[in-house]
Amino acid sequence: MSKYYCWFILFAILGGDILKKRIDEVFFIRSIACLCVVFVHSITRVMDLYASQLTSFSQSVFWTIRLIFTFGTPIFIFLSEFLLSYSYPQGLPKDFMRKRLKFILLPYISMSFIYAVVMMYERGGLVASTLLTYMLYVVENLAFGFYRHGYFILVIFQFYFIHMLFHKKLKQWNPVVVLITSFVINLLFLGFFSFVEPLKVSFGQQLWNGLSWGSFPAWVFYFTLGYYAGGNYETFKNKLKEHVKLVFTLPLLTLVLVLYLHLNEIITINSSKRVDMIFFATSMIFLLFYLSINVVKIPKFFIWLSGYSFGIYLFHMFFLAFMTGFINTITYQQVSPVVMLGLLFTMSTTASIITTFILGKFPIGTFIVGKVGGKKIEFNRWKKLLKITN
Repeated sequence: MSKYYCWFILFAILGGDILKKRIDEVFFIRSIACLCVVFVHSITRVMDLYASQLTSFSQSVFWTIRLIFTFGTPIFIFLSEFLLSYSYPQGLPKDFMRKRLKFILLPYISMSFIYAVVMMYERGGLVASTLLTYMLYVVENLAFGFYRHGYFILVIFQFYFIHMLFHKKLKQWNPVVVLITSFVINLLFLGFFSFVEPLKVSFGQQLWNGLSWGSFPAWVFYFTLGYYAGGNYETFKNKLKEHVKLVFTLPLLTLVLVLYLHLNEIITINSSKRVDMIFFATSMIFLLFYLSINVVKIPKFFIWLSGYSFGIYLFHMFFLAFMTGFINTITYQQVSPVVMLGLLFTMSTTASIITTFILGKFPIGTFIVGKVGGKKIEFNRWKKLLKITN
């Protein structure tokens, strides 16, 4: 049996997508993005703990550092579409949505119930709260994204449907036109929510957050950028290498813009949903990809950590909430805010990994933390198989 015939049979049975080489760069970037998200939320908790003790200058420093690291969430949006476009260039497999419902939507529902407990604990105490209050929090979590970070999953599912509907069109349309159009839409959408106050109605703030955080126009540029970067990965890498000076310069220039608007209180929002963050987050995507491409071998730590990134994303706020609640019951003021930041960051990340690992050992864990790690399909493995059959 010829080698080429074996290639054809394997391609036909398993699908061309299966022969794609694993991109270790993604593990590195996803790990960095994950750690950035935990770091940002840890800073928020430190600011809550030391609000009355920090000088105005110290508070400004912490808030500024927090703002800089908010590029983590946009990177997650980018990577989710990048991987779809790279892995399934001919279209999504038939069981794609079924698996996403099982491994992503079910954990989202589970977290909505779990974080309702956290919300009761923080807003009124578990003893004083009622079942009706609990269910109202559950409904709020399901509708607007659980707690302060669940909106991300709602956005991802919107883009899953958009990918299924427009995959063929996106391949046909001019990438430059699509990227510019999506960039303008994204810019205008974020600009509106950056400068316009929320509606003063019942659940006005939740509706405002749901629209500005959890609706696809707030992230559509990262989606299109991920689609074309993943679908044309070799070209994407070559472009980064060709414009290496720009890759290193853009993060500095766009950061100056963000800091100027932030420090002068022109834009007071401290999150990745600021209109100016689209420039900085995009430049950081380019920089991190360039650095990961040019690292001879991605450290195994990042590949390992990447397998727990979803679990860390789901659980870190849970542990931050209860750790902060416990710290408030003891004398902690003698501890430096910087040390406290390190403790909260390390402990919440570690606790999330351990929890994800333990739950992943049980069948029910899939409904809470999704799929831990995942099978890593290597291109070389199939090459060896073909050599054997040749």
